[in-house]
Amino acid sequence: MGQSHWRALKHAAWLIATLAILLLIVLPLATSLWVQLMPNPPASMSNYLRWIESLQRYSLSLIAGGYFFLLGSCFASFLNVVAWRVPRGRSILGHSSCPHCNRRLGFRDNFPIIGWLRNQGQCSSCQSPISPRYLIVEVVLGSVFLLVALATLASGGITLPIRPPNEGTGFVRVLFDPKWDLIQIVAGQLCLLLFLYTFALIDLERFSIPRSILMTGIFVGLGCSLVAPVMFLFDYKWPMVSRWPMDWGSLNLIFTVSIGMLAGGICGKLLNRLLSGRLNRAVGRFDREVVESDDVETEVEQKNQEQSAVQPVPQPTLSQSHHQPSAVDSLPMDDQPPTSLLADSALPKRVPSSFYYGMVLCGLFLGWQSAIIISAWIALLVILWPLKIRVGQYSLKTCNSLLFVACIIHLMTWRWMDLLGN
Repeated sequence: MGQSHWRALKHAAWLIATLAILLLIVLPLATSLWVQLMPNPPASMSNYLRWIESLQRYSLSLIAGGYFFLLGSCFASFLNVVAWRVPRGRSILGHSSCPHCNRRLGFRDNFPIIGWLRNQGQCSSCQSPISPRYLIVEVVLGSVFLLVALATLASGGITLPIRPPNEGTGFVRVLFDPKWDLIQIVAGQLCLLLFLYTFALIDLERFSIPRSILMTGIFVGLGCSLVAPVMFLFDYKWPMVSRWPMDWGSLNLIFTVSIGMLAGGICGKLLNRLLSGRLNRAVGRFDREVVESDDVETEVEQKNQEQSAVQPVPQPTLSQSHHQPSAVDSLPMDDQPPTSLLADSALPKRVPSSFYYGMVLCGLFLGWQSAIIISAWIALLVILWPLKIRVGQYSLKTCNSLLFVACIIHLMTWRWMDLLGN
C-alpha cells in the first residue's frame, strides 16, 4: 500500500467518523430541538423521524460490529506475543520491538491491522520485512469475534441450547435492553476460543504447548464458575450432591465442570490414539516435501548466482575502491555467528501435535456432551480438511487448528445438535 493509498484510507476513516458523529449526536439534538420549537409539526415529520431512526439503527449496528472485530484483532495482537514468547521461555511483559533492529515499536506500529498496512509490511525504522502472519492472525480472530457476536449475541441466543432465545434481536436491542446472562455466555465462549486460538498458533510452528497456558485456562474456567455461573449452560443436578443436607452453593456446578474436564481429557486421549498419529505423519511428510522443494529452489538460485559470478565484473574506480564495512564486518572473527547455526536456530522444534489440552478446556467451558460432539466434528474435519492449505512452509491441518474450527462449528450449531440429541 503506497503513501497515496494510505492517505486516501486515512481521509476515508476521518470522513466516516465525522458522519457517525453527525448522525448519532448532532442530528438527534437538532431534530429534538426542531420538534420542541415547532408548535404544529407537518405531517411529513413522522416519515422523516422514522427514516432518521432506521438510519441510526443501522449505524449503531455497524459500529457494534466494528467494535467486536477490533476487539478480536486486539486480542490476536496479544496472542501473537504469547504464542511467540512463551514456548521460547521468554516473558510476555515488556514492549514489542523489531526483531531485526531491536527498535521499540510505537502505538501506531502496534495497532492491529492498521499498523501492518500503514508500514506496508515493513519495519518503520530499518524497512526489514515483517511477516504477514501478524496481519492474518488479527484478521482471522477479529472475524471470529464478529461471527460469534452476530450468531449468538445479536440473534438473541438462537444458537444456544436450553436457554430460550430473546424476543428482540440486533445489536441495538443489546445496547438498550441488555440481557446480562447472554452477555456472560458469549464472554465465556470467546474466552475459550482465545485459549484454543493460542494453542493453534503454537501448534503451527510445531512447538509443544506450555502447561502454564493450560493451567491459566483451567484457573479462568473454574473462577468463572464461581463468579459468573450463568455463563455455563450445563448446571446439572447430581443426585449425590443434592442429597447433602447443607447448601453448598456452586458445588454442584464445580462438580459438573470437573466431570466436563475429565470427559474432555478422555476424548482428547482417544483422538490422539485414533487420529493424532496419522495426522502428524501426514503433516510431517507434507512439511518435508515443502522443505525439499524450497531446497531445490535455493539450489537453483545458488547456481544462478555462481553463473553470474563467473561473468567479468567491471573494475571499480578510484572513488569507489574504498570498502564500506558492514555491521557484521565490524565484528571480530570470533564473534561472527556461523551461517549454519543461524539456519538451525531458526527452525522450530518439531514435536507431535496433540488434542489433549484443548479438549480439556472444551469440556471445562462447554460440558461433557459438547466435548463428545466436538470430537465428532474433528473426525469429520480430518477427512474433509485439505492438507495443502498452508501458511508459509507449514500445513494448517494440525490438531489444534482442527479443534479451533470444530469448536466454532459446534458453537454455531449447538442448539440444533442438542435438539437432534433429544
